[in-house]
Amino acid sequence: MTYKEYLLATLAPFGVEIATVDLIIINQKLSPDKEVKTEEDVLLLKKTLFKEFSIFLPKQKTLSEGGYSISWDMEAIRLWYSSLAKELGEDDTFFTSSTISAVHLW
Repeated sequence: MTYKEYLLATLAPFGVEIATVDLIIINQKLSPDKEVKTEEDVLLLKKTLFKEFSIFLPKQKTLSEGGYSISWDMEAIRLWYSSLAKELGEDDTFFTSSTISAVHLW
């Protein structure tokens, strides 16, 4: 399996297009035809996905244009990203829960 095939297979459940995977490969200066042979290769690709997540993260749950409609399972994406962040020892910057407190004004 090549780097490009790995990225495509990983992102396929989220409906990420080939052009987006090509952008990720270019942005991260990867060789698309390099074979995934070692755990280091897999780790590099997982870190790549983590770094580039904001590029392919759907900004809306559904998108409709003309007769075409697509929707994303944001919960599945959130779980995948959170799991990846935890595996890599990174902060989950997109889906962290935050607490907002207000000062008692009177």
